[in-house]
Amino acid sequence: MLEFQTLVNKIYSSLNLNALDAATIDKCKKVIVDSKNLLIPFSFPLGVQFEITSKCNLKCRHCYNDSLPGKGNNDLTEAEWLKIAETVSKNGALTVTISGGEPLLKETLVRKMLAIFEHNPNMTVGIITNGWLVTEDFVNFYSKIKNNKWVQVSIDGAYPHEHDWVRNKKGSWERAVRAAELFIQASIPTRIAHTCHRGNYKDLWKMAELSVLLGASSFVYTPILNAGRAYHERENLILTKDELQEYKMISAEIKQKYSDYLKISEGVQFKDYFSRFAILPAMGALIRPEGNLKIDCAIPVVFGNLRQESFENIWLQRASLGWQNPVVIDYIKKVEAGDEYSVPYVMDDIMCG
Repeated sequence: MLEFQTLVNKIYSSLNLNALDAATIDKCKKVIVDSKNLLIPFSFPLGVQFEITSKCNLKCRHCYNDSLPGKGNNDLTEAEWLKIAETVSKNGALTVTISGGEPLLKETLVRKMLAIFEHNPNMTVGIITNGWLVTEDFVNFYSKIKNNKWVQVSIDGAYPHEHDWVRNKKGSWERAVRAAELFIQASIPTRIAHTCHRGNYKDLWKMAELSVLLGASSFVYTPILNAGRAYHERENLILTKDELQEYKMISAEIKQKYSDYLKISEGVQFKDYFSRFAILPAMGALIRPEGNLKIDCAIPVVFGNLRQESFENIWLQRASLGWQNPVVIDYIKKVEAGDEYSVPYVMDDIMCG
């Protein structure tokens, strides 16, 4: 979930919309929503995330995808993914992210997709991995891709026992750290991603220090969200109000202390995150393993399936103004009001196609 937030936040920041205060955003929301879509939509998303598999070699306690080794029976085929990749490359998306599950379970597919994206030299490519399957051979291959590129390695503790506990796999910390080292040694911009839960948030500064020592280009972190597998362990994982306040104080200190050494960013909470996009046409698209197209990982609304309909048609007919869709607006209002709402990746998606 953090990776898609990062993708759309990057686009949001590039448009200088961070300068807008909450009052201005609220005024814009009223004008745009009440006037029923005065916005001019993008003809194609600026950023696309490919969740190429629902399978994963780990079983992380906080996984919003609820990814597992035995999943994936309904995933798109390699041929279907490559066709979509061709469409995205041809239509000029500015940035693409390959994730999962664990994408390197399908390393051959990843390599073929990257070869397609090389045909669009203006496109930036990124890969999200837990690091376990990263090899020197793959790092060498990725380093030679002509596009601007980056990689994100997830490390959920400054110490092996912290990370291995949340990842449910002994030895996963060493694998993740080694993967980060390999990418960094190959001069590939490497982002360390970290999720904060009740057992590790006080050690956040140690994670920042580890990221600096590794030579990472950036460090991004966020509290675990109430979605997917974390929903079932929320009492042990999700920060209380008091813990969240302490976390924010620690976060402010980290930004002040380490920002001279690497880029530090913080994942936003649902309410702050949603408020930004109601005043904009949709800029990003998320393609789920089975081909469902969403405008955001945190919104359980599906605008169509790429097995049944073309990417271009789903986007132009429905998804491009998805943030102003009444179903999406109603969902956001429930989240902001604290009402009962459909928990992403736990309850069924809302079909809007």
